Amino acid sequence: MLGKFKPEQLEFHLKCPGCCPEENDFLSTNSGFEPLRGLKSYKPAMKRMNSWAHQYYRTALNTGSVPCCECKRPVPLRFRMPDMAATWMRQRDTPIVYLYCEHCQSCCYSSLEHLALLLPELKQFHSRYPRIRALPAHYIEAAGGRALVSSYESVTSAARIDIVTSLENFQILQIAGGQA
Repeated sequence: MLGKFKPEQLEFHLKCPGCCPEENDFLSTNSGFEPLRGLKSYKPAMKRMNSWAHQYYRTALNTGSVPCCECKRPVPLRFRMPDMAATWMRQRDTPIVYLYCEHCQSCCYSSLEHLALLLPELKQFHSRYPRIRALPAHYIEAAGGRALVSSYESVTSAARIDIVTSLENFQILQIAGGQA
């Protein structure tokens, strides 16, 4: 993972050279993002971004809307691929959480796969196994409906964790694994 953090401009960009081979393709890109104010280095910026994203997107998934990051007006939850989405995101078969403010044209989006990484259980897994990789997501039937399985595995051991997310109500149905 490659990161670029410019504290003065409140810019934070993340890139995986394997997933994002094109110059302007990023896993995450943020400019003028106020939650980064006061930070000076990459690791605290990453932690703050992840914490913010978990709270913001989980609120949207639970309630159907969130206040806009810029103007604070209500923004409805949508599922669609944004026009500006990176190539890696377009190539994966995973739902995209899309929040677009009609008033100020602010846009936030993330894949359900990425949001699984922000769960406390995944943070613990990643802390225990610092080198992890995402496996291809797949769909199953669970709890009477369609569900997305996001899986991550350790690069250095046999440890693996699977997160099952309902596509009916976007709640976490099951978290399995986490141990080698």
